[in-house]
Amino acid sequence: MKLKHVLAVSLLAGIAQVALARSHAQTYPLQPVLDAAQSDNAVQLYFADAAHPAVVSDLGNVTKSIRVARKIDGEAESCNTAMTQALRELREYAHDQGATAVIGIQTRFHETHSTTATEFACGTSMSAAALKIQGELVKFDAK
Repeated sequence: MKLKHVLAVSLLAGIAQVALARSHAQTYPLQPVLDAAQSDNAVQLYFADAAHPAVVSDLGNVTKSIRVARKIDGEAESCNTAMTQALRELREYAHDQGATAVIGIQTRFHETHSTTATEFACGTSMSAAALKIQGELVKFDAK
């Protein structure tokens, strides 16, 4: 009888762990992140198919994966923190590669993609917020 109770409790604990470990993906507005972010004008960011100056040199693509510990401030705030970090890392990498801009920026979390200039995709779990960001490193005409 004791073995049945141990097995039942173990099974319930396993189910609870799987339920809590699931992640939730959705899109969030980009503007609050951009408003709060400190901009370094050395590298400009252009999301999705936003218009930009003429490209003189294509320096390749970049993808960054970001995961931040989730705080008690909610999913949106945790995702905003992850996106802020993603933009900072994207700019730093672009600068180190000699790019003046990153164009065509898109975000995703698993199968949830954002290819607009107004939203970004992010996933949250009980412990973290995460996303992938990608774009094309370029140099613009110096006019």
